[in-house]
Amino acid sequence: MLVSRVFTLMARSANAEATNIDFDDQQHLIAKSRLEDLALAYAITTHKAQGSQFRRVVIPIAQSRLLDRTLLYTAMTRAQEQVVFVGDRAAFEAAIVAPPHVSRRDVGLNSHLFALDGLTQHGELRCEQPSL
Repeated sequence: MLVSRVFTLMARSANAEATNIDFDDQQHLIAKSRLEDLALAYAITTHKAQGSQFRRVVIPIAQSRLLDRTLLYTAMTRAQEQVVFVGDRAAFEAAIVAPPHVSRRDVGLNSHLFALDGLTQHGELRCEQPSL
């Protein structure tokens, strides 16, 4: 379940008792009295939200190779008052107990650094034959 839904106000007249709204390609009639309950909201990625704070944060949870506890922590610490998690509970629990993805990252940096020093990863001097 994702929170990435968009609705479009189809038609509204000042004296109408209801308003037609397109929500996920389905037409819905919303009573005029309920329109006051609608509020404009914005969505941004956790990455773009870093360094920012918001009164309330809604975090959609779905199985993803990017989902881990560090991402959840970063997302939830953007909230000042309230955090709401919406979605797959099993994916949420798996993200919390699994080691962070950064601990599994292998970019080969150690190999490159040791190569610059002329050493192997085991501290032995690397001897390369000159190319002809």
